[in-house]
Amino acid sequence: MGVAANDPSPQDLSLYLSYLHHSEGLSYRTILVHKSVVMTVANSSADPAQAAHLLVRHMLKALGSARPEVQRQI
Repeated sequence: MGVAANDPSPQDLSLYLSYLHHSEGLSYRTILVHKSVVMTVANSSADPAQAAHLLVRHMLKALGSARPEVQRQI
Protein backbone atom coordinates (compact mmCIF):
# COMPACT_ATOMS: atom_id res chain seq x y z
CA MET A 1 0.00 0.00 0.00
CA GLY A 2 3.04 2.26 0.33
CA VAL A 3 2.29 3.71 3.78
CA ALA A 4 5.22 4.75 5.92
CA ALA A 5 4.66 2.87 9.18
CA ASN A 6 6.56 5.44 11.22
CA ASP A 7 4.93 8.51 9.68
CA PRO A 8 1.40 7.87 8.31
CA SER A 9 -0.46 10.76 6.72
CA PRO A 10 -3.85 11.83 8.12
CA GLN A 11 -5.44 10.25 5.03
CA ASP A 12 -3.70 6.93 5.71
CA LEU A 13 -4.73 7.03 9.36
CA SER A 14 -8.35 7.74 8.41
CA LEU A 15 -8.38 4.87 5.92
CA TYR A 16 -6.95 2.55 8.56
CA LEU A 17 -9.59 3.56 11.10
CA SER A 18 -12.31 3.04 8.50
CA TYR A 19 -10.88 -0.40 7.68
CA LEU A 20 -10.97 -1.36 11.36
CA HIS A 21 -14.64 -0.46 11.55
CA HIS A 22 -15.91 -1.85 8.26
CA SER A 23 -13.70 -4.88 7.66
CA GLU A 24 -12.74 -5.91 11.19
CA GLY A 25 -15.97 -4.84 12.92
CA LEU A 26 -14.17 -3.26 15.86
CA SER A 27 -16.02 -1.05 18.32
CA TYR A 28 -15.53 2.70 18.47
CA ARG A 29 -13.53 2.56 21.70
CA THR A 30 -11.24 -0.14 20.32
CA ILE A 31 -10.66 2.01 17.23
CA LEU A 32 -9.69 4.91 19.51
CA VAL A 33 -7.10 2.65 21.15
CA HIS A 34 -5.70 1.73 17.73
CA LYS A 35 -5.46 5.43 16.81
CA SER A 36 -3.58 6.13 20.03
CA VAL A 37 -1.17 3.27 19.41
CA VAL A 38 -0.46 4.42 15.86
CA MET A 39 0.20 7.96 17.05
CA THR A 40 2.43 6.73 19.90
CA VAL A 41 4.48 4.44 17.65
CA ALA A 42 4.66 6.98 14.81
CA ASN A 43 7.90 8.83 14.33
CA SER A 44 8.46 11.38 17.09
CA SER A 45 9.26 13.98 14.44
CA ALA A 46 5.73 13.63 13.06
CA ASP A 47 3.29 16.42 13.75
CA PRO A 48 1.57 15.64 17.08
CA ALA A 49 -1.53 17.48 15.87
CA GLN A 50 -1.98 14.85 13.16
CA ALA A 51 -4.35 12.84 15.38
CA ALA A 52 -6.47 15.98 15.65
CA HIS A 53 -6.41 16.56 11.88
CA LEU A 54 -9.84 17.52 10.51
CA LEU A 55 -10.07 14.38 8.37
CA VAL A 56 -9.25 12.08 11.31
CA ARG A 57 -11.74 13.89 13.57
CA HIS A 58 -14.50 13.59 10.95
CA MET A 59 -13.76 9.89 10.45
CA LEU A 60 -13.95 9.24 14.19
CA LYS A 61 -17.19 11.21 14.45
CA ALA A 62 -18.70 9.18 11.61
CA LEU A 63 -17.57 5.89 13.14
CA GLY A 64 -18.89 6.91 16.55
CA SER A 65 -22.32 7.69 15.17
CA ALA A 66 -22.45 4.58 12.96
CA ARG A 67 -22.84 2.30 15.95
CA PRO A 68 -24.13 4.27 18.90
CA GLU A 69 -23.16 2.82 22.22
CA VAL A 70 -25.79 0.77 23.97
CA GLN A 71 -26.79 2.21 27.31
CA ARG A 72 -26.71 -0.56 29.87
CA GLN A 73 -29.19 -0.55 32.68
CA ILE A 74 -27.93 -1.53 36.06
